[in-house]
Amino acid sequence: MANIREIQSRINSVKDTMKITNAMYMISSSKMTHAKKKLADTEPYFYGLQGEISRILRHLPDLHHGYFSARSCHIRDPKVYKEGEFYYMVLGARDVHSKGMVLLYRSMDL
Repeated sequence: MANIREIQSRINSVKDTMKITNAMYMISSSKMTHAKKKLADTEPYFYGLQGEISRILRHLPDLHHGYFSARSCHIRDPKVYKEGEFYYMVLGARDVHSKGMVLLYRSMDL
């Protein structure tokens, strides 16, 4: 049977593990909150750009191009980042033939 010292050591070990787990939980919660804020900040830009592209395509009904002919609903969320003085947006999609496509957009402002 374990003596008092071993039991106290085990209790302290469990308490230390709980402290580490709680700290990791707080860090991950902070990272998740930060990621959600970044997503919320880019959503208006994304939907505005999506609306503009839709309006342009609506006014060009006889546009024949491989990129636009095989439209797909398989569009990935955009990745928006700033490098230097420019903002970049990378948007990925695939067509009905499962071919990948990437759109890169560059702007001075959001």
